[in-house]
Amino acid sequence: TGEKTAENLDIDIAAISGRQDTRAACVVRGLPHRATRADIMAMIDGVVAGCYDCLILPVVPGRNCNVGCALVNFKYPAAIIPLYQAFHGKRCKLTCGGSRRVMEVGYTREQGRR
Repeated sequence: TGEKTAENLDIDIAAISGRQDTRAACVVRGLPHRATRADIMAMIDGVVAGCYDCLILPVVPGRNCNVGCALVNFKYPAAIIPLYQAFHGKRCKLTCGGSRRVMEVGYTREQGRR
């Protein structure tokens, strides 16, 4: 755990808690395509308000929707733990678009803000 490779994008709470994994950027997948950035921020803020410094919600060009995932860069790695526990493997509570997809939380391939 803690290696920064494309093959190791799974979050390991024990490695974060033991400070063996210092990555701080993650992706939340399974979001409703009609959710807005404000919707996603409100959902994340309900769990880890003030703990992240960047949230990116990629959109589909020419359409009024996102791609179903959000990238979050945390101020410190331990902030990933409550987000992971609240979202990973759970159905998204946002009802926009009528879909209640199961969310997945994992590391991004690229770490840090650019």
